[in-house]
Amino acid sequence: MPSLALTELPKTICHLDNLRILDLSNNRLTSIPESICNLKYLEFLNLSNNHLTTITDSIYRLKNLRALFLSGNQLSTIPASTGKLRKLEYLVLDNNKLSSLPKSLLILISLEWLFLHGNDTLGLPERGIR
Repeated sequence: MPSLALTELPKTICHLDNLRILDLSNNRLTSIPESICNLKYLEFLNLSNNHLTTITDSIYRLKNLRALFLSGNQLSTIPASTGKLRKLEYLVLDNNKLSSLPKSLLILISLEWLFLHGNDTLGLPERGIR
């Protein structure tokens, strides 16, 4: 029996107002609709092992997000707006095509875990001199 894998998300997903955990790992998603950012109570988002090449810049609207898993995709950049996820504790970016990270990640005050292995030569952002 062939495995079923999502290639796109249903538009109605944004109507799950109280959703706190969303695991979309191991699918064939190539993009994530901006409407996913309307899930204002979402705390855990797993998009690992898909075919994502970009992440929406509207990701910052997920104000309650504590864990974001993006490993095993085709990401070459992470939006600077990710730095606005003040409650983010876990950011998993391993096994992508990242060569740099936005400086805004330096202001993720709750970040405890950052996974980066398996990327291109990764330059970490440096703090500016004050």
